[in-house]
Amino acid sequence: MALTYKASPDLMVYGLVSKGFRFGTPNVPGLSTYDIPSGSTSDELINYEAGVRSNLFGNSVLLDATLFYVDWSDIQLRLQTPDFFNYAANGGKAKSQGVEVAATWHATDKLDLSTSITYTDAQLTEDMFILYYGTAKSGTQLPGSSKWSASSSLTYRFSAPYSPVFSLTHSYLSRGISDLSSAALGAPNYQGDYNLINARLKLDMGETTVSVYADNIADERGVTRQVGEVNGTGQGIIRPRTYGVRLSWGM
Repeated sequence: MALTYKASPDLMVYGLVSKGFRFGTPNVPGLSTYDIPSGSTSDELINYEAGVRSNLFGNSVLLDATLFYVDWSDIQLRLQTPDFFNYAANGGKAKSQGVEVAATWHATDKLDLSTSITYTDAQLTEDMFILYYGTAKSGTQLPGSSKWSASSSLTYRFSAPYSPVFSLTHSYLSRGISDLSSAALGAPNYQGDYNLINARLKLDMGETTVSVYADNIADERGVTRQVGEVNGTGQGIIRPRTYGVRLSWGM
């Protein structure tokens, strides 16, 4: 259910309540020497949102702000046995609440600036016992969530042959945990806490588009996931500093 109210041509407020669920996932028996459940059952969540959207200074500035609260029950999780086999299971209850603010400034016909910042508090709201590891306490951060995320971009369109467009982007992700099993042991596997800076220059040559790019300019070693493996701890990391040229052709 959603309600919107347009206070003026440049200001709108809205509220939203939605409910959803996901089907469960079966587990394959016999892969682990440890007993695991037959699978996960359906989980359910109720999402509440309230927000405001506005256009300022003749539509040159766009502002969005959203408050959200998610009530999640029978949460579906991917857990791991002590011999490193993953399986699906259900937890208890959790919540995710926070605020997101975004702004776009059309500074000139050539220059656009945008930014967004999100704060999310996602945590268990009751103790959860995990087979072979112990109990993840109420208040434990949910895996894969981060308190803070932010992104900004600058786009500039040149008045020159081939219509060059330059873009510079920055994103930040604060630290989070990768799994509840390690958190239950009191030694969480962490991920996040990194910045990414990318740049692009695109040239339009009719049917051919040329893009010169530089990704992860600062050469950050960002960890996207960290899990236990037979030989220690395995990490997923972002791609290191990368330069290149892309050509695309269309008819």
